[in-house]
Amino acid sequence: MGFMSQVIVFVLVWWIVFFMMLPWRYTPNMQGQVGQDLGAPQKPLIGKKAIITTLITLPLWFGAVSYLKTVNFANPAALGQIDPTLCKTPSCQ
Repeated sequence: MGFMSQVIVFVLVWWIVFFMMLPWRYTPNMQGQVGQDLGAPQKPLIGKKAIITTLITLPLWFGAVSYLKTVNFANPAALGQIDPTLCKTPSCQ
């Protein structure tokens, strides 16, 4: 697994965790100010949520990259899903 693949996995995991973090500590702004949605959070805490998201993402990302490095995707027969005698591609040899 190359460097860019690892970066892509990190970004994907980070965004998934970030969207899961957004509703935490949500308090709606019930003051009816002009031009502001009543459902908007009073204090969004985006910076704090981004830091917490990064701290949660790091071990998840490390585990995902470690697992993906151990699995040999280049050789389908190594995964045990294809009988090597049936596979005619050079990657199965």
